[in-house]
Amino acid sequence: MKNSVLRMSLVIAVVALSVAVSSSPASAQFYLGGKGSAFLPNNSSDGLKDFDTGIGGEFFAGYRFIPYFGLEGGAGYFQSKWNASNFEGTGIDGKLTVSALPLTLTAKGFLPLGEKARLYAGAGIGAYFGKLKAEASYTIEGRSNSASRDASNSAFGYHAVLGGEFMVSTMVGLQAEAKWFKVEPEFSDLDTGKVDIGGVLFSFGVLFQL
Repeated sequence: MKNSVLRMSLVIAVVALSVAVSSSPASAQFYLGGKGSAFLPNNSSDGLKDFDTGIGGEFFAGYRFIPYFGLEGGAGYFQSKWNASNFEGTGIDGKLTVSALPLTLTAKGFLPLGEKARLYAGAGIGAYFGKLKAEASYTIEGRSNSASRDASNSAFGYHAVLGGEFMVSTMVGLQAEAKWFKVEPEFSDLDTGKVDIGGVLFSFGVLFQL
């Protein structure tokens, strides 16, 4: 399942970017970069309610084939945790860790602000390879015990982005972005049913125009 989803996502990205490049005028521009993120998980009872603010990151590459529109592919990672001490008076300390590796494709519209800055907004889809790990520890008669289980699964999701870029030189720029996304994998090995592992990623990064 994971391999077929991965192949499908790569084919979609390659075809879309190839079409953009083949139809682009001389002013078209390729760019790439990376960014680090703070991950604010959703507050859904069927999702990540009470999970902590997490971390994330992404490498991206895109093509602006006109000044006002482009396509961008990305590969990233995000993680968030939930911790409980003496869970519901049982004496058990528990921890849940959710993480995912997303492969995304985003259509972006750009609004130039002079020669050095631009705003953008966009939306897209992605394949998310998620993992949920459950850990517990407890002490009985002075002896410490621990156990852990994890489950992995993949699912398709969708997202929307809003951000801005500022070029500090003709080739190097800074980027700030907010990305909302939703994806609901099912971790059957842990009997969770579908879990919304989405939320908002607030990112800051560097891009290079080629």
